[in-house]
Amino acid sequence: MGKNEEFVISGISGRFPECYNVEQFKDALLIGKDLITDDERRYPAGLNIVPKRSGKIPEVEKFDASFFGVIPKQAEVMDPHHRILLETTFEAIVDAGLNPKELRGSKTGVFVGISMYKGNVTANETHNEYFFIITSPYHAANRISYCFDLKGPSIAVDTACSGSLYAFTLAYDKLRLGEIDNAIVCAANINFNPVESSNFIQLNVLNPEGNSQVFNRDRKGFVRSEVVSSVLLQKKSNCRRMYATVVGAKTNTDGYKVEGLTYPYFRMQTQLIKELYAECNISPNDFSYLEMHGTGTSVGDLQETKGILEVFSGRRNEPLLVGSVKSNMGHSEIGSGIASLTKLIIAMETGTIPATINVDPMDPHLAKITEGTLEIVTANKKLKEGVLGVNSFGIGGANAHVVLKPATEKIAKPRIQRANRLVQVSGRTEEAVNTLLDEIEQNADDEEFLSLLDEIHKSNVEGYDYRGYTILGNSRIREISKYSSEKRPIWFIFSGAGSQWINMGLDLMHIEVFKNTIDRCAKAVEPYGVDLMGTLKDASGEVFKNCTPTLTAIASVSVALVDLLTSLGIKADYTAGHSLGEIGCAYINGDITPEQAALMAFARGYALEKTIRPSCQMAAIGLSIEELTKILPKDMYIACINGKTSITISGLEQPVKEFVQKLSGQGIFARLVDTSNIAFHSPYLMGAESHLNEFLHNVLVNPQPRSSKWISTCVPPERRNEEWAQLNCAQYQAFNYRNPVRFDYVYPQIQKNAIVIEISPHALLQPILKREMEPENTLIGLMNKNTTNHEGHLLQAIGKIFNAGGQPNLRNLYNEVKFPVSRGTKMLSPLIKWDHSASWFVPLWKNQDYFGKIATVNLNNEQYSYMSGHNIDGRILIPATGYVELVWNILTEKHLKRKTDTPVVFENIKFLRAVPLTDNQQVDLIVNIMKKSGNFEIFEGGSVVVTGKVRIPDNISTEFSSSMEIIDMAENSTSDLFMNQDDFYKELILRRYHYSGSFVGVSRCNFDGTVAKITWKNNFACIIDMMLQLLILENMDRGILLIPTSIKKLVIDPRSLLQNNEQKYINVVRDQQCNIIRSEGIEIFCPILSSASRRKNIQSRAVIDSYEFVCYNSPKNNKYNQKTSLIIATDIVLQNKNGLFQTINIAEVEIADKNDAELIRLIIQERCERKYSTILKYSISKLENISGDIDILIVDGTTPKRWKDIVANNNEVFILFIGNFSETTDNLEVIFKSPHLCLLKIKNEPIQFDYKIQIKNHELSWIDHLREIAIRNEYKNVLMYSENEEHSGILGLITCLQTEDNKFKLFNILFDDNWGTYVTLPLDDIRPKNVQNSKLSIRNTGDLSSLLWMEVPTLNYENEEVVDTHYVALNFKDVLLATGKIPSSDNSLCIEYSGKTQNGKRVMGLIQNGYCTKQLKALPYFTWEVPDSWTLDQAATVPVVYATNYYGMIVRGQLEENESILIHSGSGAIGISAVRIALSLKAIIFITVSTQQKKQFLLDMFPQLDAENIGNSRDLSFYTLVKRKTNGKGVDMIVNSLAGEFFHTSINCLAECGRFIEIGKIDLMANTHIDTGIFLKNCSFHGIFLDELHDKPKKRMPVHKLVSDGIASGVVQPIPATIFQADELESAFRHLSSGKHIGKVVIEIKKEHLEASSSILSVPKIYFDPEKVYIIIGGLGGMGLELAHWIFSRGARKVILNARRPPWRDYQFYSLNIWTKLKYLVVVDLNNTITLTGSENLLKEAQKLGPIGGYFNCALVLKNAPITSQSQELFKEVLQPKLNACENMDALTRKYCLKLDHFVVFSSIIANMGVVGQSNYGMANSALERLCEKRRRDNLPGLAIQWGPIADVGVLTSDQYQNRTYKHIEHQKIESCWQVLERCMIQDIAVGFSMVISRNVEHKKYEQNSVDLIAQAIGLNDIATIDMNKTLHNIGVDSLMLAEIKQLIYQEYQQEMDLDEIRNLTFRRLDEMSKVKK
Repeated sequence: MGKNEEFVISGISGRFPECYNVEQFKDALLIGKDLITDDERRYPAGLNIVPKRSGKIPEVEKFDASFFGVIPKQAEVMDPHHRILLETTFEAIVDAGLNPKELRGSKTGVFVGISMYKGNVTANETHNEYFFIITSPYHAANRISYCFDLKGPSIAVDTACSGSLYAFTLAYDKLRLGEIDNAIVCAANINFNPVESSNFIQLNVLNPEGNSQVFNRDRKGFVRSEVVSSVLLQKKSNCRRMYATVVGAKTNTDGYKVEGLTYPYFRMQTQLIKELYAECNISPNDFSYLEMHGTGTSVGDLQETKGILEVFSGRRNEPLLVGSVKSNMGHSEIGSGIASLTKLIIAMETGTIPATINVDPMDPHLAKITEGTLEIVTANKKLKEGVLGVNSFGIGGANAHVVLKPATEKIAKPRIQRANRLVQVSGRTEEAVNTLLDEIEQNADDEEFLSLLDEIHKSNVEGYDYRGYTILGNSRIREISKYSSEKRPIWFIFSGAGSQWINMGLDLMHIEVFKNTIDRCAKAVEPYGVDLMGTLKDASGEVFKNCTPTLTAIASVSVALVDLLTSLGIKADYTAGHSLGEIGCAYINGDITPEQAALMAFARGYALEKTIRPSCQMAAIGLSIEELTKILPKDMYIACINGKTSITISGLEQPVKEFVQKLSGQGIFARLVDTSNIAFHSPYLMGAESHLNEFLHNVLVNPQPRSSKWISTCVPPERRNEEWAQLNCAQYQAFNYRNPVRFDYVYPQIQKNAIVIEISPHALLQPILKREMEPENTLIGLMNKNTTNHEGHLLQAIGKIFNAGGQPNLRNLYNEVKFPVSRGTKMLSPLIKWDHSASWFVPLWKNQDYFGKIATVNLNNEQYSYMSGHNIDGRILIPATGYVELVWNILTEKHLKRKTDTPVVFENIKFLRAVPLTDNQQVDLIVNIMKKSGNFEIFEGGSVVVTGKVRIPDNISTEFSSSMEIIDMAENSTSDLFMNQDDFYKELILRRYHYSGSFVGVSRCNFDGTVAKITWKNNFACIIDMMLQLLILENMDRGILLIPTSIKKLVIDPRSLLQNNEQKYINVVRDQQCNIIRSEGIEIFCPILSSASRRKNIQSRAVIDSYEFVCYNSPKNNKYNQKTSLIIATDIVLQNKNGLFQTINIAEVEIADKNDAELIRLIIQERCERKYSTILKYSISKLENISGDIDILIVDGTTPKRWKDIVANNNEVFILFIGNFSETTDNLEVIFKSPHLCLLKIKNEPIQFDYKIQIKNHELSWIDHLREIAIRNEYKNVLMYSENEEHSGILGLITCLQTEDNKFKLFNILFDDNWGTYVTLPLDDIRPKNVQNSKLSIRNTGDLSSLLWMEVPTLNYENEEVVDTHYVALNFKDVLLATGKIPSSDNSLCIEYSGKTQNGKRVMGLIQNGYCTKQLKALPYFTWEVPDSWTLDQAATVPVVYATNYYGMIVRGQLEENESILIHSGSGAIGISAVRIALSLKAIIFITVSTQQKKQFLLDMFPQLDAENIGNSRDLSFYTLVKRKTNGKGVDMIVNSLAGEFFHTSINCLAECGRFIEIGKIDLMANTHIDTGIFLKNCSFHGIFLDELHDKPKKRMPVHKLVSDGIASGVVQPIPATIFQADELESAFRHLSSGKHIGKVVIEIKKEHLEASSSILSVPKIYFDPEKVYIIIGGLGGMGLELAHWIFSRGARKVILNARRPPWRDYQFYSLNIWTKLKYLVVVDLNNTITLTGSENLLKEAQKLGPIGGYFNCALVLKNAPITSQSQELFKEVLQPKLNACENMDALTRKYCLKLDHFVVFSSIIANMGVVGQSNYGMANSALERLCEKRRRDNLPGLAIQWGPIADVGVLTSDQYQNRTYKHIEHQKIESCWQVLERCMIQDIAVGFSMVISRNVEHKKYEQNSVDLIAQAIGLNDIATIDMNKTLHNIGVDSLMLAEIKQLIYQEYQQEMDLDEIRNLTFRRLDEMSKVKK
């Protein structure tokens, strides 16, 4: 270390209160802003005695984790101080003008002032194994050293408030000693914990009001504040920026003080300052400013002032300026020193000292401040020359002082104005790059600022994902691109002759390296008479008529461009040249000079001048080499093969011109090329070749080998091994000269990700290269003759190279600036923007309003990520067993035990509600466990979720119930009564349990779920959940969703469960009688699953269309509206785009009607979305701007007529004319026309067909012919047609073939003498209509506006009374059902009615387990005749309430005369009827009502009631009323309908031997506990459920008699009612639910005097006749079985399942077993329906069971192959099960089943949209559709439905089809399929269409792939967010994770890898390994 070496602060960055960076902090200080705020970002304001105001830095939750290689698992619990320090350190390094990689491996020390972690430690944090590491103070420094690979000391310092200056001093000392070369000094202080503030208040050092009043008379202490900041210290000799020179830094400590540890001691501060100044040889008079510690404490300010005065008093010529930044921002404690340093740097950079605020009134007691020794800067003041100091002392007596000197070397900034200036930058996000570019453009003349950026970007800034550049100057250009760190090869492509232009290259002559090369070339050719500079300067262009100077100039400019790129560090990995361009390749080869390159080019022209040549011509032809070879005339030669369909020919002048004219006449592209009548690259140059060879021998005297990166474009493969072909020699160049250019040799060599740079005066080859190269390639042309700013274009190209991945070093282009930069140069640190899209853990303090522990459940947290597999009804819910395990975890944690060693018993667990989870949401669960009782509660969102009791037993073995034999289910069991895992979870999926991941483990179980084998998943919650899954099978109704609601007892013995560590499976048994589930180590006693409301839609709504024929141009089209017309037109265009992957280019010429325009765009977008491989490109512009390749031109009547000129020469474009098109034109033909639009096209010449193939369904020899044509790949016209075949499948065949090859063109259909096509048109919604019978239902539970009448089957009971309903009454249970408070499987409502029987008898009654309908079956035991004096609307109010009360009060409660009774809600229907019954027994009656109005209503109705006995039901005052009126005895009976606390209070109103009659349902359903002490008084409790009486004749008969007797005696009287009409359903329910009604609410279906059915509009539904038989072909397939389930659910009881073989799968046996239990008649039939005999036998067998009601064909056989591999046999295998079987059944049912209701066949969207390789399947489906259309025309039932991909069942769920790509199309759930089927069956269509447009939902499979598993192991949820080329080491994987990943790699790939290999793996490599594995 040299004695005179100085050290400077070269970079700075930070976060300050309310300031994101130093720039914002500077602005705030200079305007005197108070940065202390009053908000609750850290903790609640005003907490206890904690001040409300404090300084707070912004967005502490933000951190760019992936950039620093911090995995989410670590980032989530990492101390926010540490996170932000990483960002500020990076920013400080960049601020110094350094690329952070420049410091990697250097002796750079890290010194961090930081105190210990201040957050509250929660359970979630301690469960993370990294927590205590990454929150420790040392980790702050060590992590910085680790991330930036710094090899110097790494130290965390804590000396309280002086900590950051202590760190600074340590760093400075290490630098002076030469131990390090650079130092990063940081400080961080964020106040998360208010307890510290409370302690400071108690010490009287904190201002209670939160006002920072430094030096103020009224100061009461400091205000807490925050800072996170970093500075970089460097040697002055190495720095690029110099904020300040460090003059000196020193520390000391107070030692012992009488006043105490925390008392500041001015004498030691004085001593420190004096010693430092002496060591630095500076005097007090040298200072221009001193930044004091100045906290605002009464003692601290006084002591510090004394200490400073001891040094400065009497030793200065003028007052010393002092101040404190704490007046603005508060006291940032350990970070305060670096905050003060930042203020000094701001002062030095701006020349202004920011004011110290809030000083007035100044404290007069501060010694001598007013006497002129010290002057507080209370207003901004100019900084004078001199040194500056910073003082700091800690609360424990640690003192520090630093002296700085401003940079004075460069103050005047150089300003450079350029016409064009390229600047390139990079950033984490696109926004980050835009921010930088904005600042660059605003500071375009600040060359020092730009040079710092150039210096940083000489090399890649690692981790930056976006790049951008801007061209500064008159015309600014900006471009930003996503960047990948993947190494991209660079190609230099040199184009040849034809790239010349006037003055080419002159604009670049001011670039030194370019000019030098041109000068060298000019000197080389000057002796040969070529004036190169004259050629470039010639403004006339005459010089270019001579090929010699032209070729010389082209080559010279090209090599000059190469030298320019090389000087910037852009070098070629590969190179190729076109003709003359191979001279550039030779130059790249490195063995020739610029002079030789110029002479080689000169030689080409020289050779021509020496040769006599015929007048020749060259031409460009747009044909392939094969096509052109066949027609190329003799004596014409192929000169250049530029691309697949771009050929240049050479020949004699006249013949070539004639040939070009001929091709143009045939519509083939052909154009003459001006080459000065020279036929390059042809035998016509044979004479010139020898002259060239001779000249070049003297130029290339020492030929060198051509390198492998030089790709030859002239030597054919068979000659490449010849010696001359491997050299850059005269012979090679001469061969290039005369022989064809084979640029087609180059394209296969270009890598997919290559950067291809075309180098020449003009980028001539761009169109061809763009056409031939891969889309992933980046193509860049350096020069363009058509631009006006040639330098700007070149710089833009260099910018594009940078964006693409190249690394141009612009410092070699702009090198005027010498470092360090001038003072005042713009800071870089504020310009850095991070990817802060993710928010991370912040230890926010919350007032603890709970007693337990918080568990934060987050799917991104590894601990809880398994819960993502618990998907119920389309939502991820916290599993019930997850709560259990959570309580278990906390319990063992409290006992300091391991869970796996701790048996546990849970009792009386109640799961009160479900808690959903989403990916980006966290749920806080508060778990309270009572220490003594073990009772626990789990809260979420303020309400209880789970309750129960938990304990650790003394002897776990005694906790299990009597022993149950645990059966070992053998995996190879062949019993028909067992299901495998796939079938088990298939059944659960169909019930809406979408389990995945760790919740899929029931590997085998019997059909009842009583015996099972479960896979051990290393997760107790999942194992217990899977045991509960077995209960789901117990309920055979798939419409009911069951979830756990309680467990009586759960015993877990983990030691018994885990005794065999290698255990893979767990055997489980279930005792149905005792309701016990048992496995080894786990017993679940009395688990209860209750039904829950199902969500209405768990996927997007299905598209439902009809597929029908439309005419192209017919009066029939007048029926179509504008929307339908647009659909048809769009579909016609899409049908005529061939190939699997399509791009539709649409140009719209600003449609006048904006509504029309919007509709057009929406329709086109929607139709394209359906095509799973269509990309839409839609542009809107003016007519003159439309050009290029388009598919549709959209115009209207306001569009200028010249649109016809645009399409005149493009016979592929469609014109969509909006409006009525009435023009006549010769060259346009109408494709489709309606009153709203017209689709037009240029007329084509009639096609001449080479082959004609007739397509037939059953005679398949045509397949062989078609296959042979396809194999030959001939460009022939083939006509495929079908005629005289009613059920032709040609349409589906062609549609599929179109996806395989572009040769298959459009199709047309002739139907009913009209040409047209098939399209899908939207199907109208089902409209309500009059039906014979309907029920009251609700479409969406909870939405009363969706109440409706729904069709139900018509009743026809011969031996039972059928009632026509006139009125139905609502009960409160109906409200609970409609609002979802009580779950219902079918959303049916109302059980109470009145009406007339078939013989006219008036009746009223109840129905069983169902719903009231317009027509219903009367139950004799619950039916009563209506007295003559009652109307039917009155009668409807009677049955429920009187039956309920007679059953409760008399049958169960045994109410006797003169007893007392309390009746709640007395004005309701139950209350009124109870009062009548009680009055009949002369009871003493107490009543509660909610309003005075209702009380008066009762007194008016029942005058005999005592008004004083009527209380309030809205509060608990009824208790004192009853007790006082009964002298404390209470009442004998209570009829209760109240809930909650009213329920419990009512129980306490019972007298001895009292009876509690519970009519309400809420408390009973909630299993509310009651005080069992009432039973000591001989009281009884009776829950009244009238529904239960239907199956109990002995109990229901007394009720019937009591009601009948009551009617006869007059006790039973109608209840007052409010009547609503049938179309006022919502109003009726709302009236009842409001609680404002009196009596009953009744709905009128039809008036009493009407006999005919009233016109109630009902939603029609499909039902099946239970007496009829329904046949399903393919019935044992996945779709067939689910269809049978649906048919049974709609009333059918007889089904025949036709199949090719008997049942063979577990799920088939399971389904048959269920149907047998339900007493359905199911027959499995094996007749071969492909044959007529087999079909006839099936029909006869079916007719033995009853009349045939329906035929359904679900058969499916797939034999996929492209047409080149298809055969007659493959077509037969696919066609026969569908077509033959349906044709047979069509014929037979016409003959034998004249009253057939349904004929349904399942087709596929493949017949409509096509799929590669399924031409046979498409044909079969299309044929079925035509058959159904024929049936409909014959007035017979017939329906085909084109299904999209189907979820849950069928072929598309198997592994081989799981990953099929259907862009925009989601697999349709089976429930949705049946909704579509019903809708299509109801509507009058022949062919339906259904699919679901995706909501971009990612469907997760049961098993994650191996790459995802490894990503999950390190906490990455989405690997798409990281750079796939980063190594695991760079991503942040450390040694703690390597072992886990090593095991995963072994398990997944069976590879043993050492730890170093794993560290260097990338995710791209892992992905490749995964693909190899598959």
